[in-house]
Amino acid sequence: MKMKRIFLAGLATILPIAITIFIVHFFVDLLTAPFLSIFEDLVFERNANFFSQHRHLLVFFSQIAIVISFLFLTFIVGIVGRRYLFSLVLRLSEKIVKRIPIVKTIYKITRDVTTNVFAGDNKNIFKERVLVPFPHDKTYAMGLMTDEAPEILQNSLNSKTKDKKKFYSIFVPTSPHPISGFLMLYSEEDIKTVDISTEDLFKFLLSCGMYDPKNQPDEPKSEKSQ
Repeated sequence: MKMKRIFLAGLATILPIAITIFIVHFFVDLLTAPFLSIFEDLVFERNANFFSQHRHLLVFFSQIAIVISFLFLTFIVGIVGRRYLFSLVLRLSEKIVKRIPIVKTIYKITRDVTTNVFAGDNKNIFKERVLVPFPHDKTYAMGLMTDEAPEILQNSLNSKTKDKKKFYSIFVPTSPHPISGFLMLYSEEDIKTVDISTEDLFKFLLSCGMYDPKNQPDEPKSEKSQ
C-alpha cells in the first residue's frame, strides 16, 4: 500500500506537467508545420556539419525560430494594422480572396472564429454550458451551446414530423484533449443547462473528471488600497 501511495503521489505531480507539455507541443507543431522545411534550410546552412548529425536539434531550433518570428510578425501587424494604408491593402486582399472558390469559404470561417475568440467578447462565444445525450441516450456528455441551428437544418430535421422542434448547435469537446470534438444538433428538450463556467468545464475535461469546481480553495482577496 505504501508503494501504491508513493506511485500515485508521483503520478499526481508528473501528470499535469505531462499534459501541459503535450498541449503546448501540439500547438507548436500545428503552428510550425507549414514553415518547418524553409526554416530548417536556413538553420542548416549556418551549421551544416553539426545539424547533419543532430536532426532532432535542427527541428527544435527551427520551431523556436518560427515561433519567435510569428510572435514578432504578429506584434508588427498589430501596430501597422492601425494605419490606413495597411488597412486598405488588407481590404483589397480580402476582396481578392473572397472571389476564389473554396478558399473564400475557408477564409470566412477562419476569420469569424478567430475574431470571436481573440478580438470579441469571450463571454458571448458560447451561450450555455450543457449536458446532452452522447454517444447514446443513456449517457451524457458536457457540451457548449453556440447558437440555434441554421434554418435550413431546422426545416430538414422537422420535415418528417408535425411538431416543429427547435434545434441547437452543440460542440461536444473530447477529454483530455478538448481542442477537438463533435458538432451535434440537439432539440431543446434534450438539452440540460449546467451552472458551470466555460473555464471550469475545460478544467473538468482536461483532468478527466478529477477537477471539482466546488472544492477548489478560494483565491486570496487583494488588499484594499489605503
